[in-house]
Amino acid sequence: MKQSKIKVLIVDDNSEVCDILSNFLKKFADINVCDTANDGASAVDKIFYLCPDIVILDIIMPVADGIYVLQKTQQDYRKPIHFIVLSAISNDLIINRVLNLGATYYMVKPAKKQSLLDWIRFLYENGSDENFLFEKENTVLDSIIKKKLMELGIPLNQLGYQYIIEALKFMVTAQSHFLTSEIYEIVAQKKDTSVNCVESAIRNTTIHAHKKCNDSYKELFTKNNEIIKPTNSQFLSTLSESIKLNLSKLK
Repeated sequence: MKQSKIKVLIVDDNSEVCDILSNFLKKFADINVCDTANDGASAVDKIFYLCPDIVILDIIMPVADGIYVLQKTQQDYRKPIHFIVLSAISNDLIINRVLNLGATYYMVKPAKKQSLLDWIRFLYENGSDENFLFEKENTVLDSIIKKKLMELGIPLNQLGYQYIIEALKFMVTAQSHFLTSEIYEIVAQKKDTSVNCVESAIRNTTIHAHKKCNDSYKELFTKNNEIIKPTNSQFLSTLSESIKLNLSKLK
C-alpha cells in the first residue's frame, strides 16, 4: 500500500522557482515537498538520502547539471523514482537524450503549475514502464487527453497516438458536431498527411487498446455487460465525452 503523501524533491538553480513550486505544492494534503536543491551534485545526495517518489528536475545548473543527475541515478539508484524534467530548453536532441536517460516526462518552461501537479499525482498512482513525450504547450486539456490515453495503455510511439490527441482536442473544443470523416481531414491537414493515413493509424491504435483491454478500457467500452470493439467514431466520441466530464469537474 502506498504512503499517504507523495514525496517530491524540487531541483532548480533558481531559488525563486524552487520557492514558487514548493509553496504551490505544499497547499495540497497529498504532497510532501521533502526538500529542494540548487545544483546537480546536491540533488543526487538528496535523492539517495531522502528517497523521493518524484523529482522535478532542471537541466542547466551549476556544479553538475540535470544530465549528471539522471546518469548518476540510472547507474547507482535502484528504487522506483520518476523524474519530471522542467526546463527552458526545447531542443529535440537534448529532450531525446534526457528521455533516454530515464526521465519520465519533459515540460518546457513556463509550465502550468496545475498541469505539473496532475502529472505528479498520475505518475505516483500509475507509474510507467516507458517515457512520455514532452509538452511544448502545456495545457490542462493536453494533460487530461494524454492521461486518458495512457490509462488505456496506448503506446506513445504509435502514430495513431498523435492523431487521436489532435482529434480529441478539436472534438472537445468544437462548438458544433462534426462527422468523423471531417475530423480526419482536419487532423490530416494539421499533420500534413493523408486522410487514409489518419484513419488507418487511429484504427490500429483502437485495435491495440482493445487487445490490451485493461480496466480503464473496460470501464469505457462495456455495454450491457459486454466489452465492445468500438469503431473509430465510437472510440473518439466516447473519449471526448469522458474528457469533457473531467474538464467540467475542474471548473
